[in-house]
Amino acid sequence: MIRKLTPVLILLLSTLLLQACGFQLRGTGAAAVNLPAYISPIHIEGLALNDDMRRVLILLIQNDSVQVTEERGEAASVLRIRNQRSDSRILAIDAGGKAVESELFEGLQFDLVDSKGAVLVSQQNLASTRSFINAEVLVLGKQEEEKSLRKGMRRDMARQLVVRLNSQLQ
Repeated sequence: MIRKLTPVLILLLSTLLLQACGFQLRGTGAAAVNLPAYISPIHIEGLALNDDMRRVLILLIQNDSVQVTEERGEAASVLRIRNQRSDSRILAIDAGGKAVESELFEGLQFDLVDSKGAVLVSQQNLASTRSFINAEVLVLGKQEEEKSLRKGMRRDMARQLVVRLNSQLQ
């Protein structure tokens, strides 16, 4: 009987320990960071309408009950995204001179201005890097992995951007 209960007790204790240390699974949505209402409605400039980062930004901003408008003239504030860059570099090569590990880079600059052009949040840089292994085989799989990594990096940067806006506007 005790042998049957031991795995259950270990699992229960592990769960309690994880809860006690504050562990949370990483989700797609973040908790509201309480952006101030005076920036609403906000217009996002510098990202394409179908850009994944734009979609995440809109969801995060709207999660804080701040409206997003496509018309700059209707906006109380404008989030300006500039100098968005994607890059990669080789970290390691094999004996044959082929890249075996690469580093991906995503970066941008942003600021927030009111409808009259007064700076609410001064220009700041955001950057994200990830490394991944390039296997000789499964080239198409590695291209998809890189695409997926970049998408995740942009989503992380969108979250960071909203958190920075919140901290600068408080």
